[in-house]
Amino acid sequence: YQVGALADALRSGKVAGAAIDVYEVEPCTDSPLIELDNAILTPHLGASTSEAQDRAGEQIAEYVALGLEGRMVPTAVNVPPVPDEVMRKIGPYVDLAQDMATMVSQLAHGGVDELDIMTIGALAELDTRIVKTAALKGLLTRATDEAVNFVNADFLAEQRGIRVTETKRPETHDFVSMLVIRSTTPHGPVEIGAALIGKKDEPRIVSLFGYDLDMAPSKHMAFFRYADRPGMIGKVGTVLGGEGINIGSMQVGRTEEGGQALMAITVDTPLEAAVLQRIADTADMNDAWYVQL
Repeated sequence: YQVGALADALRSGKVAGAAIDVYEVEPCTDSPLIELDNAILTPHLGASTSEAQDRAGEQIAEYVALGLEGRMVPTAVNVPPVPDEVMRKIGPYVDLAQDMATMVSQLAHGGVDELDIMTIGALAELDTRIVKTAALKGLLTRATDEAVNFVNADFLAEQRGIRVTETKRPETHDFVSMLVIRSTTPHGPVEIGAALIGKKDEPRIVSLFGYDLDMAPSKHMAFFRYADRPGMIGKVGTVLGGEGINIGSMQVGRTEEGGQALMAITVDTPLEAAVLQRIADTADMNDAWYVQL
């Protein structure tokens, strides 16, 4: 820009005001703009305040921690940008989608052929492409030895022939927003639904295989499907107690009295395959899964 012409325009009022932080010669020590009240001049590093530097250091540490945890880093290169106002609304669902799909990968025997990410309610009105990518990352991290991240997750899913779709349903009845991940596998469908509850947006698994639940996801979880009958909770507790494994929480859902039921538990320590099988044999379970986040 022409400094002299800008100064003349500011003096005459043709230009009401100007804020400048780039100069022909830096640092700027002599300029006709300096004497003008309607011109604001800052150094080219005007944002380099003590507060800004402190925040930059904190943000770097926060983002490094997110990357090490395998979570979404908002400023990652080659990840489609998400506006701040959108990220504030969908951010908790990014982590939730990743955990849900990680669960699906362990519940789906024989792999996943198709994956549908359904957003319901207010969430469906937003740009949720990064939520889809998070789900693919969660799914593939357990399915491959390759490093999976938010940059390559969509590509890796396409390479493996997984058909990925997004479904949006603005109308809702139970929750303001809800996320449902549905997969097609060689052994039948796997569907899991989740929502954020309360002022702290605490995640809850609210449905699995069509059974209603109210379960906070945990690092170590087990799920059992069986014919609804008395004594099942006691049998599971007895086996786990004998192994010295503490139950953190337990949920039971069923389609109808005397029909099929689903038991969901969280435990404090990993559940070995032999223990899971002993529970399945002792309680005559139809299906048994151990899921680790």
